[in-house]
Parts: sequence; structure tokens; C-alpha cells
Amino acid sequence: MKNINIESLYYLQNKNINLVQGYTEIPYMAFIMKACRLKPYSYVFEKRSNNIVLERKWFDEFYNSLIIKKTKVNIIYNDLTLDRDLISCTDMYYGLSMNKISKMSKNVYITYGHDEDLFQDCASVSFLGIDNFIRTYVYYYGEWIHTSPLILGLKTLVYIVSNRNSKLEFQTRLLKSILVPCTSGRAWLSSLPIEPEFLKTLERQCGIVASIFK
Repeated sequence: MKNINIESLYYLQNKNINLVQGYTEIPYMAFIMKACRLKPYSYVFEKRSNNIVLERKWFDEFYNSLIIKKTKVNIIYNDLTLDRDLISCTDMYYGLSMNKISKMSKNVYITYGHDEDLFQDCASVSFLGIDNFIRTYVYYYGEWIHTSPLILGLKTLVYIVSNRNSKLEFQTRLLKSILVPCTSGRAWLSSLPIEPEFLKTLERQCGIVASIFK
């Protein structure tokens, strides 16, 4: 995977990516695949080809795979079949603080809950950058971890992407479950920079997230 520019790869694979969207009939699938930095398995781990084919296996830079079986799409987290030595990071902004990433983004999706058994906060923050890449962070055991946007699931990714051009002060969603270890909570989608009223909401309900935007 070394020496491959992500934009150049998507230029070469654009028709194959569009083919996946047409085949699966998932709205915004092509945009989501690029936003999550998915790459075709065969192009990287097998003989490279620029032919138009239905690539049934794609992977991200966090060692997760997206598999197309018939017209269904499955996500395999921590796919042990991937050769990690051949996977490299293509995000030039990887490692920047979340505050800086927020200033380079146009939308943010936030989830928050509280685990009553473990007495800890659970949160995730996903930024849709002005470069149209999604960067996701999870608050787990007292620290923020940069992780794959695929953990949000396709339905949530469609929700984020479908609202990418909307000017939102914020939208609230009640969730039956959020990222582990919490079992329930709420989520917000907002344009950036966030409005003062939304920041007040975050300060009241999840201070660990509000601090990112100060």
C-alpha cells in the first residue's frame, strides 16, 4: 500500500466504487467508501488491475473489512486476514488534536451515554472534514482513541452523509444502543463551527465532548 496517494487511487477506482453503489443500492455508498478511505483488497494484496469489476472486499486503515455477499454488505472488524505490513495511513492530518480537526471539518456527529455498571462516560465524535473524509474518535476508559468510522455502521454513515450539505444548528437522536460499553444514550448531528446554544447543550449533558470545541 506504500507509495499510493489516496486521491490517485480513487481516480483509478472511481468506476469500481460507483459499481458497488449501483450493485448494493445503498444510498451514498460511493461517497461513504471514499469518506472511510476504503481500498479494494485485490488492488493492494493481489495483482493490480484497472479493469472495471465488482470488488467484493474492501478494507480501511484500521484493519477492518467491508464484504459484499450477493447484495448484502457485512463489516468485519479487526480482520485478521489482512496483512497489516501492507497497510499504511494516508491521512496527512492523522495525529492532530480533535480541536484542530474540528476546525477543518464541516459537520460533526456525536454520541454519548453513561454505563451505570462501570460508572463511566461513553462517547464518540465523528468529523466530516472539508476534504470529505470522516475521522472518528471514541472515548473509552478515560481517553480518546482515533478509530475507524466503520464502527458507526452503514445506517449512521448514510445519515451523516445525507445531511452533509445541510446547515444544522443540531439534530438530536435517541439511541437504543451506542458504541461499547454503553447500551443506550443519545446522538447529535451539527454543522461546524457549532452554535453557542448547542455548545451549552453539550456542556450540560456531556462535558467531555464540549471541551473539544473550546
